[in-house]
Amino acid sequence: MLFRSIKKNTELNKLDDNQVKTSEEEANKFMQQNFHEFDFIDIDPFGTPTPFLDNAIMTIKKDGKLGITATDTAPLCGVYPRACYRKYNATPLRSKFCHETALRILIGHIARTAGKYSKGLEIQLSYYQEHYLRTYLKITKGKEKANKTLENIGYIYYCKKCLQREHEKTKLPSEKKCSNCGVKYTVSGPLWLGKINDKKFVKRVLEKSAYLENTKLDKLLTMLIEETDTPFYYDTHKVAKELKIELKTIEHIIENLKKQGYHATRTHFSPTSIKTDANIKDIKKAFS
Repeated sequence: MLFRSIKKNTELNKLDDNQVKTSEEEANKFMQQNFHEFDFIDIDPFGTPTPFLDNAIMTIKKDGKLGITATDTAPLCGVYPRACYRKYNATPLRSKFCHETALRILIGHIARTAGKYSKGLEIQLSYYQEHYLRTYLKITKGKEKANKTLENIGYIYYCKKCLQREHEKTKLPSEKKCSNCGVKYTVSGPLWLGKINDKKFVKRVLEKSAYLENTKLDKLLTMLIEETDTPFYYDTHKVAKELKIELKTIEHIIENLKKQGYHATRTHFSPTSIKTDANIKDIKKAFS
């Protein structure tokens, strides 16, 4: 049905085979048959994109761009950890901030796949929306670019008792205890710990897309620009419940964190959450 619609669209626009090539060939086979012909490849399957990553990265032109969607958020969010390990070779984390962990596992897997072919990544735009994860990135060529990219791979350490978390760029995770309460951390990764958005790129998208004004996408892009780059977010309802403290408005908490000298913003991942570089002790103070 979709292929027929594409074919019909090319006919209506009077485009011949030299201008638009349509095919219903299996995606991996099609990419292999058209080596280095693609400036942009969009991978948007039902479920995981991992079966298509190797061929997409191998066949894309130098400095080509990928758009990648993952709809298998249950494994990536820790509901099915074995499935996540099989598909992404990573241990997920079931938590209130799992959607960012999921996105970073996805990007981390793409980075490690690119590294096999001496290629690196430049992340341009990434987000979570409704039931899916989406990232746009540029593939760069060369072992130095690959090595530089892989420096952003690491792990998150999470305390399920007091909600403290740390992250570390490293090849292998450490045996760590919570710096706040001493309980052994739960570890998740490997995952991406670099920036998930190029704010200059997102601003250009917003400026050049006048038709987005006052739309849902306009609001999303605006929030991505404003969102702090600090990895991982805190659900204010979860913090208040677990620490048995009074729930304050997000604006109140953010303002108090800024007064303490921390970065703090809302996040597109959750309407009840904040992103901040503060530790859990000072986050708790911000609720006062």
